[in-house]
Amino acid sequence: MARRGPKKQDGKREAGGRLSRKPIEKQARDASKIAAEEWEAMNTALMARLRVHNVPMDKLRDQMAGSFIGRLCLCGEITHQQFDAAQAYLADRRDYHMAIDAPKQMGAVDLNAVHGRNHHENVKRSQQSVQKFNAAEAAIRNAQTSLGNMGNLYAAVSLCIINDGELRHMVGDVRLVLNALARHYGLDSRRAA
Repeated sequence: MARRGPKKQDGKREAGGRLSRKPIEKQARDASKIAAEEWEAMNTALMARLRVHNVPMDKLRDQMAGSFIGRLCLCGEITHQQFDAAQAYLADRRDYHMAIDAPKQMGAVDLNAVHGRNHHENVKRSQQSVQKFNAAEAAIRNAQTSLGNMGNLYAAVSLCIINDGELRHMVGDVRLVLNALARHYGLDSRRAA
């Protein structure tokens, strides 16, 4: 016959069988409970990274494993300079979209968000953001022109970097566009230094 009542909780006990009420032992018990709950919540995502994306076990918790470009960097298919170039391009793109007041990407809706535009924006900063993004686009355009019909760098940027699609057949084009962006941002000279 099964035991009735709630499941017995783990932890140190007093002489009478009651869970210890000492603050140190209570904190240790609470910390281990929180750690177990966090692991249970993260376990599904971490195991999906392992199963679907073949991320090494020691790098499952790394933030870079959350994007296609990051996983390429973790596996050694692209360099850290190329990864930094992708991050700089995405930051410039975000600033550009804020400067031109582009509509937001589809996503979750925040019902408590304040809608409207900041009318006290910095015009000079907006102009600089537009110029920086146009210069990055010019670097991509120059790299595409030098390749001719041998690759499609715009598709690599759009699908693999911006939309984070895992398209393994475009890794070569991703490398080429990231090399061009690394030269544009001056990240290739940092490697030589």
